[in-house]
Amino acid sequence: MGQSVIVACEPSWDVAAFRSIFDQVARELGVLAVGDDTQLELREHDIQLPFPAILYGDADEAGYIEDYAANELLAPVFRQQVVAFRFFTIMFHSLEATRRLLELFAREAVGRGERAWFDTDYGWVIDAWHFLRELKQNPHWDWRFSKEDS
Repeated sequence: MGQSVIVACEPSWDVAAFRSIFDQVARELGVLAVGDDTQLELREHDIQLPFPAILYGDADEAGYIEDYAANELLAPVFRQQVVAFRFFTIMFHSLEATRRLLELFAREAVGRGERAWFDTDYGWVIDAWHFLRELKQNPHWDWRFSKEDS
């Protein structure tokens, strides 16, 4: 079974807005980018192999907002901002592909001056700006774990 990361971002994003990011990563990694307005997927040419990454929009945004806003273990600024976000899940088998997807998305969001966060599914969240800063320091950084866990 794969892992997942939640992307929390401005409401201007929808699944289709991620298409160019998926297309670029597919070209870089030599895989296929397929999908529609509800789901995007990076897929190996041999469909028997595990998928590198799949993104889909989450329908239960109110549930996410409620859970995140009440979670006192998460960054206070995230808990305040979360009420205005949309949520997307990226399920993945490839850390490399997902790191690159998150990097390109973070660059786009930061470039637009938008707020965006990643829930690592390991008990912590990181904003897009800090994500990019960490990758600049270490391009192979494993974003799933906080510095305290390293």
